[in-house]
Parts: sequence; structure tokens; C-alpha cells
Amino acid sequence: MIVTARTRPEALREEGSRVFRDDRRAIFWRGHLYLPGLGAGHESVAEFARRLDSRPLADLAVRRRALFEAVLPGLRAAPARALLAVLRAHARYPLFSLPARLLTTASRLLPTLLVAAFFGPAIAGWFALARRVVATPLQMLATSLGQSYVGWAGGRSPQAVCRMFRKLLLLCLALGALFFLPAAWLAPLLFEILFGAQWGPAGVMVTILAPLYFAGFVFSALRPSWNIIGRLDLDMILAALSLAVMIASFLLARGLALDWEPSLWLFSASLTGVQLFALALLWITVERHARGAGTA
Repeated sequence: MIVTARTRPEALREEGSRVFRDDRRAIFWRGHLYLPGLGAGHESVAEFARRLDSRPLADLAVRRRALFEAVLPGLRAAPARALLAVLRAHARYPLFSLPARLLTTASRLLPTLLVAAFFGPAIAGWFALARRVVATPLQMLATSLGQSYVGWAGGRSPQAVCRMFRKLLLLCLALGALFFLPAAWLAPLLFEILFGAQWGPAGVMVTILAPLYFAGFVFSALRPSWNIIGRLDLDMILAALSLAVMIASFLLARGLALDWEPSLWLFSASLTGVQLFALALLWITVERHARGAGTA
């Protein structure tokens, strides 16, 4: 962290550092800086700058020890029992989050492998192209929306989180409909034009998988709500359910000796049902969490 007079040039600024300026000084810092009870970043640095006003203006050098004591007061004095209590309070996160992430990753990777095993590499190539062109960009957008949602929710009341949940749900439904409805209709034709006639079946797969991708896009953006309301256990259970249903749909299609097209219809319908169930359960849980906090 560097504190300098505002009139000084920015030669002291390190690459990648963030900056706060007021009428008297500029403060450059890197990493996560926060004061207890305030948000990380500019909010805490602004309060830190206000506290510097109580010191002589000529004394702008901040020692590491002084900064440590200003940003994290009382940490050294915290008893071991209090630190253990904090660790126990947050133990649920790695306990449920890591398995949920592993199960979700398996659910995304296994379909292509199962399609290749049951229907051959050519069909798997169409399937991989359909997912790469349609699902991957939407997944990136959903992840960005979810991260913004989590960042906004920090320190907010359950009622405010619930209201934002509804707004984000409506936004995702609108964005998904705007993209997936035309994609499901035009994908077979567009894939033949863009990639050649031999890739036309990949466009048919987009049509088949569009409901699943639509539901998955909406749920992925809202999925961080499990973490916000502290119900990562349900997130892990739903991830396991999704993986089990996905495997069961392919095994059922194999047992019925279905061709790739009806098999993908079965896969898409099954997983879409799971995603809708997960979204409904998430909505109900967020609403109950807000009502419970309001009556507490």
C-alpha cells in the first residue's frame, strides 16, 4: 500500500494496483483490503483515508505494522477458542462445495463420453460442437451474472437478496428466451451454412438440447444463492441427483436400443426436469429464508 500527496505523479503506482483519490492524497493498493464492518476495496480505503486526516499531513508514510493494526484490529488478541469457532462456522463450505463442484464437472464431461461410447465418435463430434457453440458461451455469461450477484449480496439483508433473486430470474428468462427460441428454430439451417452439410446434425442436436441449455443457463446464474443463504448441502444433493439422472437416461436409452436422436430427447427431457426442479426448490428456499429472517 502506498500513500502519497495528490499532487505527486503516479510513478509510485505499481502495475495492477488500485487507486483511491480524495482532495488531499492518493492511495494505491493491491489485494484485498478491508476494515471490519465495511466492504472490501474503495469503501474501506476511503475510511482509512479519513482516519489519516487525524494525523499530521506531512506524515504520509504508513508502516506495515500500523496498517495491519488499522485494518485488522484485535486479530492478535483473538483467543484460540474464537478462531476455532470461526473455522467450525465455515466448515460447511468446503464440506459441501467441493463435492458439488466435482459432481457438476462430471455431469458436464460425461455426456460427451457416453455419446461416444454408445453411438460412436462421429455422433460425439456433433454433440461436442453443439455444446461448444451454444452451451459454453451461455455458461460463461451465467457465471459472470452469478459472480456479480454474489458480490452484490455481500452484507445485504435476506429480503434484499430475495428481491434481487427475482429480478435476476426475470433477466435470465428474458435473455434465455431471446437466444434459445431463435437458436432452436434456426440451428439446423445455420449449422449447415456455417460448418457444412456434414455438420447439419449438430444443429438438430441444438434444437433437441435447447430446453436443457435454457434451464441450465437460468439455474447456473442463480445457483450461488445456495451459498448466500447457507444451503450448500442442497446444492450438493441436487448435483448428485443431476449426475444420477443423466447416467440413468443414457442407460435407459441403451437398454431400449434407441438411436442417437431419441436418446438425446430422453437425455434432454430428463435433465431439463431436474434443472426445473432445482430452480423451483431454490426459489422456495430463498423465499422462506427471507420470510424467516423477517419474522426473527
